[in-house]
Amino acid sequence: MLDRDEALHLLEYDRWANTRLGQTLAARREPLPEAERLFAHVVAASELWLVRVEGGDYAPLPVWPAEVRPGDALERFTRLSTRWSERMRAATPAELARRVTFQNSKGEACSDPLEAIVRHLVHHGTHHRGHIASLLRASGATPENLDYIVWRRACAKEASASRGGAAPTSSAWKHFVIESTYLVPLEKLDTLLAAHRAHLGTAFERGLLLASGPQEPRTGGVILARAKDRAEIDALLAADPFQRAGFSRYRVTEFVPVKTSESFAAWTTHA
Repeated sequence: MLDRDEALHLLEYDRWANTRLGQTLAARREPLPEAERLFAHVVAASELWLVRVEGGDYAPLPVWPAEVRPGDALERFTRLSTRWSERMRAATPAELARRVTFQNSKGEACSDPLEAIVRHLVHHGTHHRGHIASLLRASGATPENLDYIVWRRACAKEASASRGGAAPTSSAWKHFVIESTYLVPLEKLDTLLAAHRAHLGTAFERGLLLASGPQEPRTGGVILARAKDRAEIDALLAADPFQRAGFSRYRVTEFVPVKTSESFAAWTTHA
């Protein structure tokens, strides 16, 4: 049976893969309707299963939502993924073995253990990501490799790099102010706003960002970040949906914190 740690591990992979794919779809200049429909379905399924597990009213939830922009779907998925992880962190063996009773989309009565539902949720996402990858190739794009083993190797590499030392000191981090200038009208920019925020959200979770927000008036934005080197910042910005779509340009300035508040000092010196 799937235990709590294994469930969290699978959900973390699912979060990584769906986030990367959602960012790819949101950043495309030319929409890919069938791929967007499939991605919206993956997100809808995540919500449907979660509401079933929580015992909520799942009847009104569409399994195949109509006309959902990938940026909006990605933002929704980010919230759902957090809720799934929070639930699994609190799950006991008895909770994982608990049978969830519901009616499927055909109206048939079903009863499945929670741990099997988690497995199904992740495999369902993998199935449709493969379909979307085929659609991307057919459109002339080269889809990112989102296989589990690719994510697993990246995690192992990151863990290996962080082993064997004390908590990083300020000398282990470089600190940056990132200023963006918007190159398109705000109404066009806002078509990718949800995807942009979701992308920055993953960087916040990794501990790379302290603050971000638009300038006033809204002609650009400012991000306060840290990283091992400038290349890590460049990679972060290159993957940003605004940058990939040509909606903004960035200016990056490295700085050395000298005088800080206590809370900021902790951020500059610890992982």
